[in-house]
Amino acid sequence: GALLLVERLHDPARGKLDLPGGFVDQQETAEDALRREVREETALELRTAAYLCSFPNRYDYRGVRYHTLDMFFVCTPHDASAARAADEAASISWRAPAAILPSELAFDSIRRAIARFIA
Repeated sequence: GALLLVERLHDPARGKLDLPGGFVDQQETAEDALRREVREETALELRTAAYLCSFPNRYDYRGVRYHTLDMFFVCTPHDASAARAADEAASISWRAPAAILPSELAFDSIRRAIARFIA
């Protein structure tokens, strides 16, 4: 029931908590992007991934506002003990969802997804 959070190494929202993730590359499925991004940021390989929900988001970067659709999955890693902060993550932490303060999170879409997960 714990969530793996990453502390953002770069802007936007540097220093805030985020869920592992990123942008989908061309010709890549959402599931493949999920596995790649989780591996790149946490060194984890996923055993399971089930779609939870999606929410629109605004991603302001270098003076440009990107409108994104953030997709959220509930995942189980093969070996949670292998987790470590990797590419673009300052640190990682496992947290109980109810113990995460909304003000700690980088984006509103993440706040909404965690609330959906808890519900």
